[in-house]
Amino acid sequence: LFLENVADQTCGKELELSCDDSTSHCMQMLLLHTRSLNVLTRFMSTFLEHVDLMCTHHIGAYVMQTLLEVSLKYLQSPSVYATSEQEHTDAEANGRNQQHRHGSYSARDKLVDRKKHSASHLDASSIDEGSQIQVPTGCHDNVVLWVLAVGRFCLENIEKFVYSRVPTHVIRSVVQVLGGCYVERHLSRPQTFKKKQKTEAPKEALEVVDVPDGFYELFRTYVNTIKTFDLLDIMSNSVTSLLFQALIMVLQQKDPKMLSSLVKHVAKAVFSQSSDERGLPPAFLDPSASFTVEEMLKRCSPKSFTKLWDNHLSGILLKMSLHPVSTFCAQRVIEHATSSEQFQEMYDELEPGFNELLDHGQVSMLVCIAAACKTHSVSQARFVTALMKTLHCAEPEDRHVLLTPLILYMKRYEDYDQAHQGTAVVYQGSVLLQHLFTFGKTQKVAQSLLSMSTEALKAIACCPCGSHVLDAFVQSDQVKKASKEELIRMLKGLYGSLAMDKYGSCFVMNLWDVASMAQKVDIAEELSDKESALATSVHGRLVSKKLSLYHFIHRRNDWAELQKTKKKTSRLFQDIIKEK
Repeated sequence: LFLENVADQTCGKELELSCDDSTSHCMQMLLLHTRSLNVLTRFMSTFLEHVDLMCTHHIGAYVMQTLLEVSLKYLQSPSVYATSEQEHTDAEANGRNQQHRHGSYSARDKLVDRKKHSASHLDASSIDEGSQIQVPTGCHDNVVLWVLAVGRFCLENIEKFVYSRVPTHVIRSVVQVLGGCYVERHLSRPQTFKKKQKTEAPKEALEVVDVPDGFYELFRTYVNTIKTFDLLDIMSNSVTSLLFQALIMVLQQKDPKMLSSLVKHVAKAVFSQSSDERGLPPAFLDPSASFTVEEMLKRCSPKSFTKLWDNHLSGILLKMSLHPVSTFCAQRVIEHATSSEQFQEMYDELEPGFNELLDHGQVSMLVCIAAACKTHSVSQARFVTALMKTLHCAEPEDRHVLLTPLILYMKRYEDYDQAHQGTAVVYQGSVLLQHLFTFGKTQKVAQSLLSMSTEALKAIACCPCGSHVLDAFVQSDQVKKASKEELIRMLKGLYGSLAMDKYGSCFVMNLWDVASMAQKVDIAEELSDKESALATSVHGRLVSKKLSLYHFIHRRNDWAELQKTKKKTSRLFQDIIKEK
């Protein structure tokens, strides 16, 4: 009823309200939530009469984008729309209460009466005996024709619109609707834009909608038209690069063959351009263009990726890794290596430059390489050895014990001060160590971790980044059971303070899952002496509940049986997960 009242107030004022700064957002909300085809087609008719204004107005263009998005939602689920809000509401009620209706005056009769008084130019709609709404053919055609009309108008004016900030947003929405895949929330934007948003909406999986044949024909025309422009200019512009990203994403979902053709064209037109003094194509050095390159590397087929690697990327990967912008493209290259042999080629090129990567602060590249070594199960021992040489702890042998702290703080042996163990852990160092604990052989990093002082281990466990390292250590299948037992023994006497810390408490609960029965008894006995202190801490109460301390103190036998039952259940689920 509220939506219907709001919609009634917009009659004859669609243009004025949509182009006003204070009311345009209300119009967007109305279009997103209405289920009335009359409302949608009324706005469509008005916007089409003033299409040039609605595509170029700095406020109205956003309402135009919303209407385009809603038109795709309609094409995806036309059955949820009726010719009016009241019909939609009555249809839902009819579906819910059908079995209770026996009167001669049915919901169908009520709808017929309403149609007689409708001021809309659209044909009347009807509903079946269930809750599904039958959309009139005329209404459906109106939506389709409107999208095609707006699409053709934008295509005719693309040379004027494409580099203009406001119209480009509309073109971006048009190509997404024509392609039947709305990817707006998946586009990669500069960090400065993201910082303005207090919270980012979670990215949902891409949905592909079946659209009329005319839509996709027009979409292909857009792709071919964009290819005629200077692609480096398109990719380097902060607004048009988003348009190009949208084309790539839609093509991945709808036409992988055409995407391969586009990637080939980009490689020839952009990647082959004369390099600067750093030996890199300009597209890798521009922030906006690099976002587009990243998207292309992620979305292209394995065959296209292999051609890009062989013809354009092989030989410059280390240079890409050292540049503050192109390093992100280099990371995508490593992440999307199509085979272990291909990644081995990449690793052979990068390993000699580990020292340079650390000197340039590109630690994220080392993290990415470690993750790929784990994924492809190659060069793991080589990576650890090369990392030790980079951190200057490979020789003499007595420096091996410092491998873990040097990685945690990402410092070379000469720059490391053991007195600062337990201070803020470097995020990239934490992630790198987590990957190392998943390698086939973890002896060196495990021994190095256990060589740290108990106070340093406690500080790491209570650190936001460091706690994840200890979690990875105790949860890794590659770390020996004896090493985990040694860590449990080293932390004896510290469990009380750990349990009352925000991050330490999570580590204690993860440690509990891998502890033996005898070790659980020792930990529970230590914490039972601090039961009252744990009760005053929100984190302590969670630990107390996880460990069932109340039962341990008052019903020891029941507690022991409970632990055995939990262990059996945990093993059962682990077996099921492994089978899957």
